[in-house]
Parts: sequence; C-alpha cells; structure tokens
Amino acid sequence: DLASITGDESLQKACKADPNDQVAWAMLCQTYFHLGQSMQGIKVLEEMTKMAPYSSEAWCRLGIAYRELGMYIEAENAGHVLEKGKYSDAQFYQKMGYCMEKQNKFSQAIDYYTKADIMLSDSLWTLRRMAQCYRIIGEFDNALHYYTAALQISPEDKKLLLKTGECLVMLKRYDEAFAHFFKVEYIDPESLRARRAIA
Repeated sequence: DLASITGDESLQKACKADPNDQVAWAMLCQTYFHLGQSMQGIKVLEEMTKMAPYSSEAWCRLGIAYRELGMYIEAENAGHVLEKGKYSDAQFYQKMGYCMEKQNKFSQAIDYYTKADIMLSDSLWTLRRMAQCYRIIGEFDNALHYYTAALQISPEDKKLLLKTGECLVMLKRYDEAFAHFFKVEYIDPESLRARRAIA
C-alpha cells in the first residue's frame, strides 16, 4: 500500500482523504524524481491512478515518467487510458507518437504525429519525426514532403538538408539531391556526409 511506498502513514491518510489533490501528489513525485528515486515516484503515481482512475493529470504524469525512463510500452498504455478519457492535445499526440516510434511501430507513430500536426501545425519536431518514420518504412515521397516542410521552417539545418537529399536520391531525383548536398557543403565545408554524397 501507499504507506509501504512512502513510509509515512499520515501521507496515506491524506491521499486517501483527497486523492484528487494534484498539488500534493505533484510535490511528492517531484521530490522523488529530484532525489533520483524515479521508480519510487512512479509507484506513487501508479497508486494515485488506482485511487483516482479518472484523473487525467495522474495518468499524464505517469505516462511522461514512463517515457522519460524508456518504459515505452507502459507509456503507451497510459496514453490509451488518456485517449479513452478524451484527454488530448498536440504534445500528448507527440509523446504517444514517440512511444510508438521507439517500439518500431512506425505506422502508428505516424498516425499520432499526424494528429499532433493537425493540432499544432509547423512544429519542426513533429515534422522531423514524421519524415523520419516515413523514411524508415520506405515511403520516400511522404518523407520528402515532411522534410521539405521542415526545411521551410529551418532552411539551413544541415541534417534536414542531408536527409532531404538522401530521399531525393532514393526517388532518383539526382539534380535536386546534389543541390541539397552542395548547400550543406557550403554551410559546413567540413561535412563528411556531404562530401561522400557528392563524390
């Protein structure tokens, strides 16, 4: 029970008396995470979701904690609970997409990133992730679309230029690809990847 987790019976009584006291829970979890006791913080959050199963705040914090510890399956499950409760925003969909991507579920990751992109258009982070997922599954037309959109936001990003060029090569659009590689070489004359691509 909670007392065995925290070693404090008074805290157990306080939490059971008002399991929706988000401030108290947040302070407790922050303390554990600040002390480097991440699993203890997660145990407290898990206990909170048992006592307040419809608390979107608790599930959201738990999902974030799982994700930060690389527990992507658990983070995904927490996310599904939030989805059922109609809790969602662009950051939620970004995080769910990332959890899917880390489990090599690229099509599902794209679905979540697409929702994030609809809610928060022109997010460079989302565009990068979507392009990366499409590139991994071999859909180079779609990858190129999102890399190009990302370059409109950050036109001198060397990594974006290189990956866009690589997609163009896969699509046999060599002149356009070389234009991107030459631009990288112009920005960074020491870029080995650009030199190799041009050679």
